[in-house]
Amino acid sequence: MATGSALDAAASALLFQDLTTPFAIAVSGGSDSIGLMHLIAEWRACSDRARELPPPIILTVDHGLRPESAAEAIFVGSQATALGFTHETLQWHAPKPVSGVQAAARDARYDLLQGRLAADNMPRVLLLAHTLEDQAETILMRLARGSGIDGLSAMRTVETRTVVLLRHPVREIALTLRRPLLGTSKAAIQAFLRNRSVSWCEDPSNTDVRFERIRVRAAAPALATLGLTAESLGRSARRLGDARAVLHQHNAKLAAVSINDHNGAFGELIVETKAGALQVTEVVHLLSPLLDVFGGAALPAQLSQIETLAERVCSTSDAGIGRLTLGGCLIEIIPGVEERRVRVFREHSRGSLPTCRVEPGQGIFWDRRFYISVAPTAAASIEIGAYGAEPIAPSAAKLPRSSLAGLPSWRVNGAAEAQLLRPGNHEEISCQWPPQHARRLRWLEPAEQISQIR
Repeated sequence: MATGSALDAAASALLFQDLTTPFAIAVSGGSDSIGLMHLIAEWRACSDRARELPPPIILTVDHGLRPESAAEAIFVGSQATALGFTHETLQWHAPKPVSGVQAAARDARYDLLQGRLAADNMPRVLLLAHTLEDQAETILMRLARGSGIDGLSAMRTVETRTVVLLRHPVREIALTLRRPLLGTSKAAIQAFLRNRSVSWCEDPSNTDVRFERIRVRAAAPALATLGLTAESLGRSARRLGDARAVLHQHNAKLAAVSINDHNGAFGELIVETKAGALQVTEVVHLLSPLLDVFGGAALPAQLSQIETLAERVCSTSDAGIGRLTLGGCLIEIIPGVEERRVRVFREHSRGSLPTCRVEPGQGIFWDRRFYISVAPTAAASIEIGAYGAEPIAPSAAKLPRSSLAGLPSWRVNGAAEAQLLRPGNHEEISCQWPPQHARRLRWLEPAEQISQIR
């Protein structure tokens, strides 16, 4: 939608034409989210198709960071009720950080919202009220960090998130986030509200220059004189998003013939075959998710490091062959008569892999690589750790030793010998290689944000 367009019934029909399933709306009390809620109400009043859907659930997160936050949640609830919508307030009870407050609050907000939507009989679609100005600010902040095409594409109109329920068996629930106002200006939303005499809350943190986003916002008038308006930045984001989609399609085709995930045991990239060789930039794009997935909970590799690795991988010199470590991974560059390949294993030699105990009926996300859970009928808790230097299990002899060392193992009641745990069901214990990892490596969708719920 053009930023200068009036927000009316016809505009709402365009904004919400893709809403075909039940949904919730995140409403904080600010003009953007209050505007979204009232736009939805008017759309429902004018559209027979909209009324076929149940009324949306309005969710407000009270972060407890300001004395006024509880009253603002009540304010949202009163407006939602007047519109005929159900309202819930979600509380952030965790200790508040001393620094990085906005980032921590944002993460907590998403976790609370997604956790609520993961419950039974709740909609799996969440509407967010990010605007054109929010998109422009995001682009500028990511530009300052040197982001590539994914980062500079900024926020997506439609995004998938995954909620992991840590019980037995561990379950994934996919949620859809929608941002229908991403092409609409804040001024247009506030004009819509004023025309209807609808009030909203002003958050004082929106003028606090201690926060990066507020400093970027304050610079907007000066940037606009250079042509860097919210409209032009939003247009660039859309075009970069189109380019990103084409890049993803290209990478998905390459991944289909070049990537082998070995069901989570290790990753493998075929760099060169008789049919030809991958280019350095292609190797960068394909190696990045491999390192991220198989590096588990280790600190991720930097893009510059991956670029250096890709140049080595693509080198025709024998000096490029061998082993190295990066991003929590052990990497083997292997020559071949007909093909050159790279194998990526989880590094295990530094004792960084977790050891933990899982009680009957519970589950864990182990090293950010495997979902592991214990049946409620199990007689005792089970200890999970890295297989490490244990003797090679006969059933796993076909796997490289480097992959065995970084896989999970399990033992009961302090047994001396650990047993290798491979994806599948093993009587009282279940191990899954998350489907979202496979989707990521095959470039079927971007990296997903994950929330974990016990």
